[in-house]
Amino acid sequence: MKRIIALTLLVFVTGNSQEKRAFRPILQSGVLPAQIVKRAKLWNGKHFRKGQSCQCANWVSQVVFSAGGGRPLYSSMARNWLKWGKGVSKSAMKPGDVIVTWRGSKSGKSGHVMIYLGNGRCIHRPTRSKPVQMTDLSIYKSKILGVRRAI
Repeated sequence: MKRIIALTLLVFVTGNSQEKRAFRPILQSGVLPAQIVKRAKLWNGKHFRKGQSCQCANWVSQVVFSAGGGRPLYSSMARNWLKWGKGVSKSAMKPGDVIVTWRGSKSGKSGHVMIYLGNGRCIHRPTRSKPVQMTDLSIYKSKILGVRRAI
């Protein structure tokens, strides 16, 4: 009888812990877009793991996480950022929003992630050989697939 109770309790506890592990919040409460912008600007002109194959999505993930936010599952892939936070229109962009664009000749396929700074400027990690930099959003405006906002 003791074994059955212990086994039942073990199954009950294990089941609960698996449910908790499966749940992954998109964003923790209390994260302000201003914190995302502040953390992103700290990287301007600096390399993010110079020479390694860490991509723009890895960098955005690091910035959002350091600001206290959650990340999408497999945050190193640009297309997964299209599921993060809540979607907003291009005309409603605010500083701290994450922008997902297509890159190169593969129109329509997500390939680049950046953070909007306001006033038509964004900050991103262009390639692994270049440092994080601020640029005009007008370069990417026609390539935007989605804009996501922390909730």
